[in-house]
Amino acid sequence: GPTCAYSLDSQNLTMPASGGTAKSVIQTASSCSWNVSRLPTWITGPGAGTGTGSASVSLTAASNPGPPRTVFILIAGLRVAITQEGAVPAGPALLAVENAGSNLTGPIAPGEIVALYGSGLGPAQLAEAQVDGGGLFPQQLAGTSVSFNGLPAPLIYTSAAQVAAVVPYGIGGTTAQVIVTYQGQASAALSLGVTNSSPGLFSLDSTGRGQAAAVNQDGSINGPTTPAKMGDIISIYATGEGQTTPSGVDGKPAGSPLPKPILPL
Repeated sequence: GPTCAYSLDSQNLTMPASGGTAKSVIQTASSCSWNVSRLPTWITGPGAGTGTGSASVSLTAASNPGPPRTVFILIAGLRVAITQEGAVPAGPALLAVENAGSNLTGPIAPGEIVALYGSGLGPAQLAEAQVDGGGLFPQQLAGTSVSFNGLPAPLIYTSAAQVAAVVPYGIGGTTAQVIVTYQGQASAALSLGVTNSSPGLFSLDSTGRGQAAAVNQDGSINGPTTPAKMGDIISIYATGEGQTTPSGVDGKPAGSPLPKPILPL
């Protein structure tokens, strides 16, 4: 028989949450046969599921009461992605937790500022927290909350792809289950190690690499054109030092007397 080549006019189909039909047109020689396979239970295809020659394949989706869903099927051996909108929005997905200073993953420490990355974690526009009437950073911000082993975390900012939070000082044990909740929907838990300290320095360009974010004794920002002088005192910024004395209070910016790390520097 002939050597059969197949093409489709679309390999990405979308369907509404209420259900509906989408079509993909096969182009091939009249004697070449094809089939449709890997259909999930919520999609029905052409009656026989097979045919010969060029044709339009109609696929019908049932209504979707849950979150959006995507499936890959085969039409004439070619992969087709079908995405159906959902009656409820996709829940938050937490992918990584990093030290906010170093931008490195690893075990977390009490009081550490961390950046959480994923999707659907918060609003499309970044929302920054302000301290409340009690002088504390909030545990809920623009519909987002974060918990570590069930302990609520103070939030610094939130957005769909990135959230900054502070690990609660009451965290204990050797592992933490981290969950982000947005508008009442919770992410799957991400398991992290817990350690006494996990220090990271903040860098000038916020990548965790290169020039440190440092302030010279005269108040200028340290850099190649404004270096520190011999004998000067410079201020650098870190997080992840662990428990402090006096003890850290969740969400409370440091005040006098300034807390010191319990662990030696």
